[in-house]
Amino acid sequence: MHIDKYLNEKQLEELQTYLAEALSAELRTTYIKNKELTLITREKDLLNVLTFLRDKRKCQFKMLIDICGVDNGEEAETRFEVVYHLLSLIHNMRVRLKV
Repeated sequence: MHIDKYLNEKQLEELQTYLAEALSAELRTTYIKNKELTLITREKDLLNVLTFLRDKRKCQFKMLIDICGVDNGEEAETRFEVVYHLLSLIHNMRVRLKV
């Protein structure tokens, strides 16, 4: 079964609030769409955010599912993005991190 089937909105909202507070200096924004939590950070903060997501007990996103690049086109405010999809097996959750 797909992991999203087990997630509920409350869990995602709690994680979103926790991360927004704990990483307020590093995260530009966070949002939930289609039962997926997305975090957006700057390149200079990437290592700090990834380390936090991996090491903190409330997170434990220890599995990198994939990394992909996105070209948003010349008209976009940010033309290129790198997107990381992370999985926490312990918490049965995943998160998307965009840089």
